[in-house]
Amino acid sequence: MVAEAKTEKSIQQKIDARHALEATAKPKFEFKKYPDSKAGVIAFLNDPKEVQQRFTKSLDLPTCNIHADPSVVGVWAVDSMKIGVRVIIYLGGYKDPFGKIREGNDFEEGGLPFSEMKDLANREEVTLKQFTEWEKAGNISPEDLKKLKQICDRYTGGEE
Repeated sequence: MVAEAKTEKSIQQKIDARHALEATAKPKFEFKKYPDSKAGVIAFLNDPKEVQQRFTKSLDLPTCNIHADPSVVGVWAVDSMKIGVRVIIYLGGYKDPFGKIREGNDFEEGGLPFSEMKDLANREEVTLKQFTEWEKAGNISPEDLKKLKQICDRYTGGEE
């Protein structure tokens, strides 16, 4: 019984020491905190320490639709009309949906959802030629391109 009490006390002392160390510890690595704004997203994408500039140039930022996630602070989407991709930006220093502060800036690239591509075609904001370029880049499936062509043909009469 005495040995168990000593072991429990020893374990608790180790836990307390670890918590004290974690409370005073610096973040695992330093990162630049960008403003939670369109300007902050552009600054992040234009920082060569954060993102390869060849990638940023391929997005053609002046033509991109940049918008904030309506429910998560520090999360932004960049929709490139030039290459047909959506880049999700996670700015460091802001709380994630679970309340933990993000330690570092990050991004991920993916395609635009078909429903949004369909809306772009219906609003005539993207041409069939652009959709074809997106398909060549691997950002639209051939099947989806056929569906988008049908929509575009309604507005152009099959000419472009």
